[in-house]
Amino acid sequence: GCGEAQRCAARVRTSDGVCHLLVARWERRHGFPAWVTHSEIAYASAPDPTGPYTIQGTALGRREPGFWDSDNAHNPMILAHGGRFYLYYTGTTGDGDWWTHRNHQRIGVAVADHPDGPWRRSDVPLVDVTPGSWDHQITSSPIVTRGGDGRFYMVYKGVSDGPQPFGGQVRMGLAIAD
Repeated sequence: GCGEAQRCAARVRTSDGVCHLLVARWERRHGFPAWVTHSEIAYASAPDPTGPYTIQGTALGRREPGFWDSDNAHNPMILAHGGRFYLYYTGTTGDGDWWTHRNHQRIGVAVADHPDGPWRRSDVPLVDVTPGSWDHQITSSPIVTRGGDGRFYMVYKGVSDGPQPFGGQVRMGLAIAD
């Protein structure tokens, strides 16, 4: 399972009735703490929401060093809009130290024409940290929906500045976009 109240799977059904599941996974040999250092987002499909789902492959995995999400992808959230699919997720980079990875969590988005990909990632985070604010240290765990007003609402987790390595208070916030 996924701990710390994290959402580790997201599902969408396409017009052909197929159910598509994006799920966080990592190798058991790395242990539970590896959710922040080795997680990737796998893609699975099923004819029915209750499954069984068949893993088809990796939707978002590691990518070359130097990117904000080069080491992992976690907390998938998928949204269909305008004939495209938007995969919101938490990504990290670091030096192998658990706290370094945890403190470099940022929210990103990848876009595809179909849930099976290919997914096109952004080279920069969608929601970065805000120095001096409630999300000073990390942004993670995005949940996105479209409101009745046509705007998009994202609830996400942040950590304020505080004693390291943990940082300050963990809070939930709201971001709104047209």
